[in-house]
Amino acid sequence: LVANPTSVFSMLNNGRSVNKSQLLSFVWSRCKFEAQLFWKQKIVILTCIAIQFLHIFATNLAYYRHIQGPRLKDAGFDLVPLITPQLAVLSEIIFFYLMITASLVSLTPFLYKRPRVYFITIFLRALLVISLCIICRCLSFLATSLPGPAPHCQPESMEYNSPKHLTEVIFTFDPLKRCGDLIFSSHTSLSLTFVITVFVYGKYLLPKRLYYILCYGLLIPSEIILLILIIGGRKHYSVDVIVACYVTPLWYFASYYFVKDEPDGNNNNPRDSTNTYVQVNDEDINSEENSPLMLFPNQQSEKVNTN
Repeated sequence: LVANPTSVFSMLNNGRSVNKSQLLSFVWSRCKFEAQLFWKQKIVILTCIAIQFLHIFATNLAYYRHIQGPRLKDAGFDLVPLITPQLAVLSEIIFFYLMITASLVSLTPFLYKRPRVYFITIFLRALLVISLCIICRCLSFLATSLPGPAPHCQPESMEYNSPKHLTEVIFTFDPLKRCGDLIFSSHTSLSLTFVITVFVYGKYLLPKRLYYILCYGLLIPSEIILLILIIGGRKHYSVDVIVACYVTPLWYFASYYFVKDEPDGNNNNPRDSTNTYVQVNDEDINSEENSPLMLFPNQQSEKVNTN
């Protein structure tokens, strides 16, 4: 692709090369269309953004209420030894790797002239699930305050610096050195959201072989390693990880009951509804004209059976 950049643009219009102005016009029209779908759901988007700020306040409040104490008895701590801080950083690397992978997959609709799933579909689904999980997470860790197992939350730690007054609770932002926001693990919940998003929507956008390699060869092993590192770094108790592992997928698939993927045109998929905000386009999915713009020729008509 890098060696022959002109081939990137040679597949538009059934294999006929296009000039730069045609390509820019196509990209601009797609961006405007995605922006229209985005703006159409501005209330949903603003609500989800507000929930993110609520999460910051809630975690600071949990830190304010937190009382230092020895770690609780935990089976995961008995099985996984305490890892060094240098190795614990690996969990953050894996987390951002999963986030970047999901982001790249969500952008692949821009490689198709008529994608089955638009970018805004994937983005809003993930944002909705993350927001629902945040609400449950805030209610959980504010209801019961547990002594933090992280090294910086222990009684002998010199890094412990909980908020002292309301101003710090409202305006402080330190996502790496908090204590008390335990049930359930945000890293586990977010990373599972990324993985499930690729599982659900990647099958409409990626070639079958790439889909299987990405999901079963890379994402699942990375997620398992991440969970082990979270426990090994004593960032969370095992119960925090376990609860996140079933709450997140339950919310992900339950979210389709509240907000379904909206069909495009005359699509009468029974799973879809007109009272929704995400956009799925199945029209002419098997057409030759639906060849992707750049990378994946004649792959979009293949739907991966994951059952």
